[in-house]
Amino acid sequence: MVVYDLQCGIISPESARDDYGVVAVLKGRKWVADGDATDALRRKLRAERGTPGMFDRGAAFHRMKSMLRYPENWTDPDQGWSAAGEIARAAVAAE
Repeated sequence: MVVYDLQCGIISPESARDDYGVVAVLKGRKWVADGDATDALRRKLRAERGTPGMFDRGAAFHRMKSMLRYPENWTDPDQGWSAAGEIARAAVAAE
């Protein structure tokens, strides 16, 4: 789909790379995804990003959350939780 959008002029080669992690090369008049370069770029992006949390609630949420004061003996339910960890735990439980 990214290469199709690129071919149609909906996105630029830079957007394909920066926004979608797809490296495309122009061969004649057609854009083609470079599979090896795309895989390498996505590995690099994953390494830089780290483990994603369950939700990205945005900057406004994080500002509000920074003002919260939890009652005694309560903890932040978001701490120590990641989507990747929950998916792995669910897979083990299903076995």
